Amino acid sequence: MGSKTPSAMAAVSRVAIVMTGGTICMRRSPDEFVPARGFLDTGMAPSPSFNDGSDRRDIDVVVSNGLPKPHRSLSTPSSTYGKHVRYAALEFDKLLDSSSIDAEGWT
Repeated sequence: MGSKTPSAMAAVSRVAIVMTGGTICMRRSPDEFVPARGFLDTGMAPSPSFNDGSDRRDIDVVVSNGLPKPHRSLSTPSSTYGKHVRYAALEFDKLLDSSSIDAEGWT
């Protein structure tokens, strides 16, 4: 039972990205841009800066009821320090259009 040294600690951080909608996940519709699902696959997976091409395994994300729920994840390439970030995108059930929302919409 020894303490962990920095070199013995995991080289992977885990991050949950909460997607509420807004500019970053907008897609063109016939008349305008609208919030769209699938940001992990369409916005992040194609970019080598955000996807090292490793397996897309599930990581647990604690959701509103306090229980973990598996979410598909991606991993960044190794940093200069040999670290990776494994991340998942938790999307709101109803994505918000930040260009037309008021304070009530955020609560």
